[in-house]
Formats: sequence, C-alpha cells, structure tokens
Amino acid sequence: MRPAIYYPWVYLKGGAERTILELMRRSRHDWTLYTNYYDPDATFPEFADVRVVRLAEISADDRVLEVGAGVGALTVALAERADITFAQFLMLTPFPGTTDFAAWEQMMASDGTRIDGLPLTRHWLIPPSRRPKAFMPHPLMSPDEICRGTQAAWDRFYSWSNIWQRSRCVQSLKSRLAFVLCSKLYRQMYANTGIATDSARVERSTRWARWIAKPCRRLFTGSPMPNLEVPT
Repeated sequence: MRPAIYYPWVYLKGGAERTILELMRRSRHDWTLYTNYYDPDATFPEFADVRVVRLAEISADDRVLEVGAGVGALTVALAERADITFAQFLMLTPFPGTTDFAAWEQMMASDGTRIDGLPLTRHWLIPPSRRPKAFMPHPLMSPDEICRGTQAAWDRFYSWSNIWQRSRCVQSLKSRLAFVLCSKLYRQMYANTGIATDSARVERSTRWARWIAKPCRRLFTGSPMPNLEVPT
C-alpha cells in the first residue's frame, strides 16, 4: 500500500504540519506528501525524512484558490493522478492544542454566536443535530457551498466507475468485488454520515452502511479453525 496525503502549504510549525508528521511516524506504510508550497527552513525539520512532491505553486499568503468551489474537483483530480486507492475529503477543522485552534479561538473571542449556550470554539459539546458543519468563514464560499463541494468530491472519487477502475490493484474477481464493497462502505460511513446535516439522512446512511457491511463481511470470512488455540 502506498498512501499519500495532500496539504497545500507546508511552511509553518503548526498543528496541521505536526499532525501530518505524527500520522506518518505511527504508520508502517511509506507515505508521500503532495504540496503546492514547501519551505523546509520554516517548518519542522522532520519533513527532511519525508518524500515530498512539490506541485505547481499557489499563493501561500492569500490561502485562497481562484477557482473557489472548484477546489474539491481539483483535490479529486490530484488523488486520481496520484493513483490513491482510498481517500478522505475533509473540511479544515482546528483542533484544541494546536496553533491553528489558538488563533481561531482568539479571533472568535468577540463573536457572540451561541448554540445551546455554547460558543463555536466548543463545537464538540454541541449536539450533532445542531452542530454546524463549517466553523470558520471562507472568503469565497459559504458553508453550504463548502459542504456541497466536499460531498461532490466524495461522490466523484467513490463513483462506481472510478472504484471499479481502482480495483485493478487486486487480481481475482472476488478481491475486486470486496474492494468495491469496501469502498462504498467507506464512503457511506465517512461521507454521508459525517457531512449530513439532518437526522433523517444520517439514519438512512447508517442503514445503507449496515446493508453493505453484511455481504462485505462474508467476503472476508475464513474457514473455521476448530483446533486454533488461544495463546496464553
């Protein structure tokens, strides 16, 4: 397995950069980092041991792509070009303990928005049914546009035709079928249930995930091993 991760700008000693390094450090796989801007002197020195692929540069100061809502489509195109078998498409969420979260918390200090008496900087305490999907304003896109773009990225990458094409990484028909079912299950679990904003859609997505999981499980069930001993 050759996993890859895309992050547009690697030029700070921030929470995102530290998370990327920690992910790679704990993994047994050989990772590749794709980025549009990389400044090795300004970020963590551990990136020197990472395989970094530099793409065409975009502005690290503006932090905005001119294509706006097309960012999701470009991200999918990058994943397809990198020959990635499984991918997640996530909206940036600052996590507590990172420099990004500290800056966001300071920026939101004067914001009076409250949901069930809780500020957005404590979004994990807000009930899921009332929790907004986007917490930070974007200069070009509304929260609904960001959600639609993210969902569209999941839909395109995990379409039937794209999944079947990527299933060529395995050989037998049974393995390809298992790959297709796992891909659809993966999308159903993380995309529909994670981005959905209404309880009916979450319940429907959960139900679909359970239906897909049943035949998927049978493909991975091995022969009984009655003489297998549990190590002590």
